Amino acid sequence: WFSALGFLRNKIGEVGILRFSLAAATLLPMACLACSQFWQLLLVYGLLCSPVLLSFPTLVNLKSILVAENEQGVAQGATAGIGKGAATFGLLAFGWLFRKTTQGGQDLHGGLVAPFLAASTAFG
Repeated sequence: WFSALGFLRNKIGEVGILRFSLAAATLLPMACLACSQFWQLLLVYGLLCSPVLLSFPTLVNLKSILVAENEQGVAQGATAGIGKGAATFGLLAFGWLFRKTTQGGQDLHGGLVAPFLAASTAFG
């Protein structure tokens, strides 16, 4: 996938790569929940993780194009801070949702998939 980054950039542009990456990131959790065997999970990760990772060099390239050279450090720090904040919020939200749906971790059963699928779909 990374070897095709230049080709993709020429064909669909930076924004197209980000859209492709976002689509893969949206499909990844749903596809993982649909897996019933280990080989299926490996196939899903093999097909969808690389497109998700394409967003990182693309975002760096877009930042360097859109932000003045003397402000790039500020933009990079803001992007990293927002990313860390979103990851922290995601962990807190997942912990709260898991606790509520399992009665504090006591009731673990197969019916747990629906709330997590809904949350993953809603929040991407």
